Amino acid sequence: MNKLVLFCLRTFLLITIIFNVGCSEEETTGAVLPSIGIGPITGIPVGQVEGTGFWITVTSDQHTILVNSDDGFGTNCFIDATETSNKLMKCFIDVLEGDLYVYDIKIQYNAPPNLCDHVMLTPAWHWNQSIGRGPSSIVVNVDTSSSNPVVTSCTSRIADGSTVACSANPELIDVLNPEGPKCVYDKSTLVGGKNCCLGIYGQTIINDDGAGGITTNFNLKDWGGDITSCLGGPVKTSWDIFTADGYPATLVLPVKKTANGGTAGLNEELTLKSNASTTRTFFSHYANFYEMTSSPHNHDGYVSATTSDKPYAVDPIDDLDGSLIRSGNDSYTITCLDNAWEIRHQIKAYIREWNTVADFIAYSDSDGVVYNPHKQGVEGTDCDYDGIFGDSCNDLIDFTDILTNVGGTYTTDNLDPDAATIRDSYFPNVVY
Repeated sequence: MNKLVLFCLRTFLLITIIFNVGCSEEETTGAVLPSIGIGPITGIPVGQVEGTGFWITVTSDQHTILVNSDDGFGTNCFIDATETSNKLMKCFIDVLEGDLYVYDIKIQYNAPPNLCDHVMLTPAWHWNQSIGRGPSSIVVNVDTSSSNPVVTSCTSRIADGSTVACSANPELIDVLNPEGPKCVYDKSTLVGGKNCCLGIYGQTIINDDGAGGITTNFNLKDWGGDITSCLGGPVKTSWDIFTADGYPATLVLPVKKTANGGTAGLNEELTLKSNASTTRTFFSHYANFYEMTSSPHNHDGYVSATTSDKPYAVDPIDDLDGSLIRSGNDSYTITCLDNAWEIRHQIKAYIREWNTVADFIAYSDSDGVVYNPHKQGVEGTDCDYDGIFGDSCNDLIDFTDILTNVGGTYTTDNLDPDAATIRDSYFPNVVY
């Protein structure tokens, strides 16, 4: 055998070995992922204004991303610069769950010249842990006639202004603790837990010695809750603008004026840090999409009659005794404003995680007809994968999984003695 033949044979064997070792189980099926970075406009460097429209895309050279508007599969997240009517467009950014864990997501947004006077960017955010207000008033009567003082009564004020026995107040636990009453939203003693109990309260202690001697002590105290520490999502890892009271603030970007009185346009990028580089949690903290099903997550408030079709973590409505809680923001929102702060156009972006390669490819190949991002079950049995480890088809948790894990519906029975625990399970409870 001559040297040339021997070299060719060795090269063939080496290529064969590399191919067999480097390919995953799913790749050997012959399935091919779609092209990388499908979006309305490609190849525009960040910072270079593009003139044809108001749009978003996702820049990536590492993994596959599909970007579609709610007009249907293959429709760009793009509003023409000549559009005269006001437009609200929803867009969906589809990414495989493993890529969501490993890679940053970079959302590029563009305002063409002479359209927007300001561009407003609002991040998606939700509550990470159950949050609420403690009672505003607690009154404790103590019998001090013996060497062992005895609490004879304890009342507290709830959201509607009425008073109830402390034992009947869902916000309170361990009200006789010598260090003061404990709030059910204060998880600061647990690993990764935060104090999410908001508000101040007046504590009145009335001591009666049984011989006509009554003393009253009053103190104004803070429940100590910190709003920012109770937030969840990319605002914990990829956002640094907050209001004075701790909520995520919108970023307003002025668009430069030109000499002729027009605007120069704007092209910027929002980077969302991956789980792998930040929390390492298995909750997809920047996947903000949630599934609307035939039984949507309409939930009555525990006290309020208000309903919402958003997850509890995004819109808790109220707390256990009826204090209204501010809703989060369920989308990455890019808004085109005029000089008077009127909205010309708005784009709401939702990042959707896909559990399996097979379903992701089927969705792409069918132009969106075959749709199943939330495949559940065991690899090799319930999803199209020859799994040798019997692993789950669904490796990372998102909002839809939270609803599934609590039985597919929300319970709103605040009379249940375990109501606080049940409600707490509706939140991601990620250790940040």
